[in-house]
Amino acid sequence: MKLIESEIIAIGIIEAFYNKNRKGFLKKLFSKRFKFNTNEIPNPRNLVEFWNIYGLKNTKELSFTKEEKLECISKCYTILYNDNFNLKDDYNQKLNKFNTDARKAIKNNPGVHFNWNIPSPEKYLNENRDKFQNYS
Repeated sequence: MKLIESEIIAIGIIEAFYNKNRKGFLKKLFSKRFKFNTNEIPNPRNLVEFWNIYGLKNTKELSFTKEEKLECISKCYTILYNDNFNLKDDYNQKLNKFNTDARKAIKNNPGVHFNWNIPSPEKYLNENRDKFQNYS
């Protein structure tokens, strides 16, 4: 099995996110641009598995914000599924619900210390795994 065209395009989008932090002319001139060396096929072929293989990973040299990851996931979703579902809005709705529930819990339990695990884009993908069926 090989990567399909939509996967190759989505990988190109992710590579662009890795390379956009190299803004200086000399950096671009003297350093090799980031390119994935793998042709690993997601199994099953869905957004969650694709992101686990090719998604933006923070490294010592690069750090991606939640917004950058969400934008990249949203672009990959649109390419892979050929669908205009607004992934960013869905994520933000779930984040707002989380924040509302957190405020309510703090209000109802004064003086109690809470350790919140704020939903990341990766956590959003894993929690909504069923929503992201296989693409073709």
